[in-house]
Order: sequence, then C-alpha cells, then structure tokens
Amino acid sequence: MASFATTVGTTTATISRVSDGVVVPRKELMKRIYAASDGLVTPNDLVGLYCVEPCTQTVNAKDHGDD
Repeated sequence: MASFATTVGTTTATISRVSDGVVVPRKELMKRIYAASDGLVTPNDLVGLYCVEPCTQTVNAKDHGDD
C-alpha cells in the first residue's frame, strides 16, 4: 500500500482511509488512482456508484456544470 500511495502522491494513511470507505478522495486524487490502477479502480468505485444493468448512457459533466 505504501508504494501505491507514493505512486499517486499521497500518504499510506489516506489510501487506507479511501480503501476502507472512510473518506472519498478529491477529484485529482481519484484521477491519479484511476491512472495508477490502469483503470481497474474507477471514480465510481471510490464513491460507491455502480450500475445495476450495463451502463449504456454517459453524461458529459460540462453539460451539468460539474467540472
């Protein structure tokens, strides 16, 4: 866990809290986790959002002012 934390530019404690679901990482850390995991850990995974059925619809955040 320590080497992953270093790779994404944060502390082991922060990664532990994110992994345990105690905190939701900020957007930039989510991006770094996604990149460092080669896409295996998505931002949706980090906030607990999952599709019950296959997700076929995407939403452009800029259309909703959620940059």
